[in-house]
Amino acid sequence: WKMLQKDSNESCVTQTDDYLGVQPGVNLILTCKGKKIGVVGVTGNPEEIYDIALIIKMSLETMIEYESHYELIQERKNSKQQFLNTLLYTEDDDIRKGLSAMAETLGYQPSMLRLAVLISFDTRQDCSQLLKIMESSLSFTSQDITHITRSGNLLVFKSYPQNTEETFLNYRILLEDALRELLFY
Repeated sequence: WKMLQKDSNESCVTQTDDYLGVQPGVNLILTCKGKKIGVVGVTGNPEEIYDIALIIKMSLETMIEYESHYELIQERKNSKQQFLNTLLYTEDDDIRKGLSAMAETLGYQPSMLRLAVLISFDTRQDCSQLLKIMESSLSFTSQDITHITRSGNLLVFKSYPQNTEETFLNYRILLEDALRELLFY
């Protein structure tokens, strides 16, 4: 506990007579995103176990970073799902008023023009593979919104930065360019 409160990042215990139950070893601070989050202690002769303690510390910090990153991905996925459920399935105008704020939270520009495309299949397809193909294409941008519907169809809101008459006149060509990879699947 003292290590977390002070500037010390490590502590080696060689004398065990000072405190009851204390064994010799190394204590190292665990950090995540620059913040102290805990301490890992490895018992044994500090000179012999110090390198092992460092490896354990790095392994734990890597696992914690991974879990933190995974949690952020899951939170975004849940927020996107909530946004799309509200957009597609909610008829309550009071709830729908928050769509712009939800879109902005997800990094979408609410005022951007998007053309909606529903891709359905004769047979039940694994749309997740098609989604990966589309999201890895060069024409896919962070403003495009994709969703696999409850009925297993692929819904794409393809974004276009310019809200011009030309976009509306040539929307088929623009969509074909954007979805070209899927046409050959």
